[in-house]
Amino acid sequence: MITLTALNQMTQSEFIDLLGSIYAHTPWVAATAFEQIPFESHEDLIFTFKAIVEDANEETKLSLIRAHPDLGNKLIHTSEITHDSTQEQLDHLNAAYLDKFGFPFIICVKHHTYAQVLAAFTSRLENSHEKEILQALHQIHLIAQLKIVEKISLAESSA
Repeated sequence: MITLTALNQMTQSEFIDLLGSIYAHTPWVAATAFEQIPFESHEDLIFTFKAIVEDANEETKLSLIRAHPDLGNKLIHTSEITHDSTQEQLDHLNAAYLDKFGFPFIICVKHHTYAQVLAAFTSRLENSHEKEILQALHQIHLIAQLKIVEKISLAESSA
């Protein structure tokens, strides 16, 4: 974990190495954010990353969404699922979601219980394509925020 002060003193290469995975497999977000150094706070850094993504064109946003791992398949193969019926339900929901939207189901699992994830899968299948893009991006921003907080110390004394 590094400080915000240390982050602001990084080279572009160091910055991208540290934060290039904040948005899955999309180091261009960090490369663009580097141009806005120095950051005054965590909130400033988080806002900058989010604004860069939000300012991207539709195809770039879809590429970012598609770069995320398929949570549905990941959940299907976890040991959390002990009932065949639950696994079948999740497999069906995941297939329906991918078929309808053409990108993986994304949710910030640290903010949801397993039951809430299943409920979100079901309810989000009712969304329009446009609304689901917004929902996926919202979840991606929540995940990115958690990653930033994990990497950048709130205290200026740690390095």
